[in-house]
Amino acid sequence: MHPFPFSEEEWSRVNQAAADIVNQSLMNDPVLHVAGVTEMCAILDELRQHHGEHPILLETQADFIGDKVQSRDLYRQAIELAVRNYLPTYTARISLAGVLLTEFHDSNAASQQLIECNDELEQRADTWEQEQWAELMAQCTDSSEKANPPQG
Repeated sequence: MHPFPFSEEEWSRVNQAAADIVNQSLMNDPVLHVAGVTEMCAILDELRQHHGEHPILLETQADFIGDKVQSRDLYRQAIELAVRNYLPTYTARISLAGVLLTEFHDSNAASQQLIECNDELEQRADTWEQEQWAELMAQCTDSSEKANPPQG
């Protein structure tokens, strides 16, 4: 499996759909937002038909779908597919950690995802991704300390 099999033209459609969803969200119009997510899913499905399933497609869908359980499951599928095909997992793991922490309040599972991608992060991530990882890890630590205060 190629790390990024999509042409610039194909991926520009994904980027445009993502920008549309963000703009629709800012307009607070749920009908437009749902239409944007539906369009995004259609574009991702077209790419799946042409290239087959790919971790980036699963991760992108998870980024925009409104259901927290579906997002969590799609991130996990993206990670599993990436691992099977020796592809990077750090972006999906960071996103999954965010969902686990904020939506499911599971700081242990979130920190485990962050620990799992630490080596990749050091080798591949840009500054923004490294900062996002560090912020999530700090939140996990804070959550764990609040849940298990020191005895004494």
